[in-house]
Amino acid sequence: MTVKLEILQRPSLTAGFSQAESAKPAEGGEDRESWDAEEFAEQQIRGLVRRIFVPGWPEPARYVVFSSVERDVRVDQVCVRIGREVARLASGRVCVVEADPRSAMLQEMFRCPPVSVGSASRPSSMPHEARYLSRNLWFVAAGIFLDQTEMISSLALLSSRLGELRREFEYALIHAPPAGLCSEVTSLARLCDGIILVLQAESTRRIAARKVKERL
Repeated sequence: MTVKLEILQRPSLTAGFSQAESAKPAEGGEDRESWDAEEFAEQQIRGLVRRIFVPGWPEPARYVVFSSVERDVRVDQVCVRIGREVARLASGRVCVVEADPRSAMLQEMFRCPPVSVGSASRPSSMPHEARYLSRNLWFVAAGIFLDQTEMISSLALLSSRLGELRREFEYALIHAPPAGLCSEVTSLARLCDGIILVLQAESTRRIAARKVKERL
């Protein structure tokens, strides 16, 4: 099963489906003042988790990549919020993985100490180096997932690292570099159940987004 889902991101809404704009009350409408952007975002998060992960339809996706077209989109926020919701609903172990060596936002959001790339003592140590967050939620930093490399590299390495994760975690949400700037993200997505592409409303270029979708 391959999941290809676009999410729209805009300043007043952390995460929502691409048709979210049509659900927002019009300027001056009767419901404008009562519309809560944060509550609406939470509803969209819960709906996405039910559709894709728990219970998932027609079957659950367990290993999913989160990416964008360009680097000015806060994919990390979307990934974290969905990861926490999956952990709340799922009975199995859930892991949020940082696969972007240029990003430290997940570590900051989870309040984890920094881990430099290549700090893992051995390739097989990755699951044991995962940071326990709460109940059934863990975090793996880029320095552990990417081991001795500073970028997503060979299919063999990616397959090996994902194999290690699958032995320990039922679900993994992988925060990847922008797919429009890093072609290796496509390879990573193909090794997983799919990819969620987060777009920035009125910012992400349509042509660039279309090219990324065609590669996936």
